[in-house]
Amino acid sequence: MAARWRVGGVGRVWALLPVAAPFFVALTATMGAVDLAYHVRVGEQIVASGSLPRVDTFSFTASGTSWLDQQWGAQVLLLAGYRASGWAGLVVLRAALISATCGLVYLACRARGANRRSSSLLTLAGVVVGMRGLALRPQLFVLPLVAGCLWILAGRRAHPRRLAWLPVLAAAMANLHGAFVLVPVIAGLAVVEDVIERDSGVARTLLTGVAATAATLVNPFGTEAWRYAYRIATNPVIRDTISEWRPISVATISGAVFVTSIVLLVLLFIRKGRPVDLAAIAWLTVFGSLAVPASRGIVLWGLVAPTVTARMMPARDEEGPTSSSRLIAAGVIAVAALAAMTVPLWRGTSAEELLTRAPGGLTAAVMREVPAGTDLFVWQPWGSWFEFAIPQDRVFVDSRIELYPAPVWREYGQVRLAEGSWSSILAAYDVGAIVIDAENDTLRPRLMGEPAWTLVYQDGDGSLFVRRDPA
Repeated sequence: MAARWRVGGVGRVWALLPVAAPFFVALTATMGAVDLAYHVRVGEQIVASGSLPRVDTFSFTASGTSWLDQQWGAQVLLLAGYRASGWAGLVVLRAALISATCGLVYLACRARGANRRSSSLLTLAGVVVGMRGLALRPQLFVLPLVAGCLWILAGRRAHPRRLAWLPVLAAAMANLHGAFVLVPVIAGLAVVEDVIERDSGVARTLLTGVAATAATLVNPFGTEAWRYAYRIATNPVIRDTISEWRPISVATISGAVFVTSIVLLVLLFIRKGRPVDLAAIAWLTVFGSLAVPASRGIVLWGLVAPTVTARMMPARDEEGPTSSSRLIAAGVIAVAALAAMTVPLWRGTSAEELLTRAPGGLTAAVMREVPAGTDLFVWQPWGSWFEFAIPQDRVFVDSRIELYPAPVWREYGQVRLAEGSWSSILAAYDVGAIVIDAENDTLRPRLMGEPAWTLVYQDGDGSLFVRRDPA
């Protein structure tokens, strides 16, 4: 009895490790305001008005432009987290989402047949590979749902009734983030797996995949959500502007780790000396090909690769996946509750303590020196923060890269680099204030030589210039 208890105790540690470790690591990391702050503001707008935004009201270069806010569900959830306990509440929410994702990946590994230690280590390895994609933004809300799909499909033969949840998860994803387009991909790979392995449940898997794909239409925009996702994926401005939409590069940490994981998997396949696992190759090929042209896909690789690798790991006679799922659920709830009570005590609650790209001094200076309702030229990574912190003012551009046409981005670049007709662009848009980051050593000296612009504030983050109309 004692020996069995010791084995079970060690097993429980392995089961809780991929849930608790990422949770507490996430609690110590700061959050970027770039893809977060404006989502909270949109959530406030949705709740206050009881409707979804249909046109842009945050910027002056795209004001009135049609805007499909496909991520509205995540924005409402972000607002709920913010209202619960400010930015500290969102820190806990981020940690809980990451923890839940890891727990479901662990369960998917167990359902694939790996023992608890292997499942735990594979899950943690996936976290390391996909770490860059774990920022708090709408994408993070779909990761546990993707992991849930992987778990359901991994155990579909032993627990076919769980397949009924796949359309439910798909419908939720379609109201949270554009990653819902992965639903038919994941379901299709499960069908391919059934065909390769000649499983009698292939028809059931296929019908479930079709139902799940149809469920993605359960959103306020219907098929327009699919068109929106396509436009995002094919937008050249996004690919040129956002680093995570560019192809992977071994010169970056995330790219090097991704390539290393592929090399290790190849070595594992060779070392095992087993017959070629065509189903595993299909999964890895598809999700690897998604990551190579756009590095944002690495986080998905970090979810899929462990569950596929688990097929080749040794299994032992241990506690079943059902008991593990209860343990993991209890673990997520327990650590989240503990964090909610303690994070504000040791991390603080202010934006300065918990956020990056949220320049507090410059924000206070704008509120003090600039009349309400002024149009601001702000460094694009700060646009999201100023939209949240000073909602009465509008910005030139923000994180919604797809919303602005190419000519607007060219104008933004001319102003930021003080090139071409930059001064005329500011005058044409009637910009009243300019917030420059400290890294910009081009525009600041040009403004210093312009009599129409006055430096009213500067700190380590940057400078604030205000236009002074001649008396």
